[in-house]
Amino acid sequence: MIGQNKITYLNSLLNKKFRKEYGVFRAEGNKIALELLNSTLIVNEVYASEKWLKENEKFIKKTEVYSVSESVLKKLSILQSPSEVLIVAKIPDYQFDINEISSNYCLCYDFLQDPGNLGTIIRTADWFGIRNIICSKGSVDAFSPKVVQASMGSIAAVKIFYEDLEIVLKDCKNPIYGTFMEGESLKSTKIKKNAIIVFGNEGKGISKEISGIITNKINIKGASDSIAESLNVAISSGIICSSLNS
Repeated sequence: MIGQNKITYLNSLLNKKFRKEYGVFRAEGNKIALELLNSTLIVNEVYASEKWLKENEKFIKKTEVYSVSESVLKKLSILQSPSEVLIVAKIPDYQFDINEISSNYCLCYDFLQDPGNLGTIIRTADWFGIRNIICSKGSVDAFSPKVVQASMGSIAAVKIFYEDLEIVLKDCKNPIYGTFMEGESLKSTKIKKNAIIVFGNEGKGISKEISGIITNKINIKGASDSIAESLNVAISSGIICSSLNS
């Protein structure tokens, strides 16, 4: 059983300020918990039902373990249907090196705001073997519970960096592709292996400052009779990631 102080601490991790202060993030759900416990990330604490702990004892190593009741798990959960497990893991301290990152495909996001989008993008990048994502400063926090939840464990397999995009891209010698409403059709574009691919904000697209640095503008052509104004940024990312392996 855990006390009110521990419950307050765990709920404080819903706030970016406290995640940064403590250097940890929280995740809940059986699949995500097991993915993170079997990853290179450091899991500090596991809070779970007695049944879950017995069934998954072999996966828990060098970790503080707390057996908690269903009512406590409900107090801690952000899900409509609370799961049997919540974990706290250390936020990884990745060192940014543009040369190392741009030796393969790299996804880049200009002021991404929606946590569901970023979580889906992380999961998609992992699926297609893309291991690095660069976000502009001010983008949604990759370790917020909603992003972690949407990534379905892939947060452990993809490195997310927060950088000044204008500085990074100006200094980068690799080809820089960007998604625009105009530009060369993706179907006729062969994106180079060491490319950085830039996506814009959900509502405003790629900013003027970043647009001027992009060397190759690409476009995902829609049907001629489509009434949709644009594609969701996570969907666009998936389409382009799929084209890289074709």
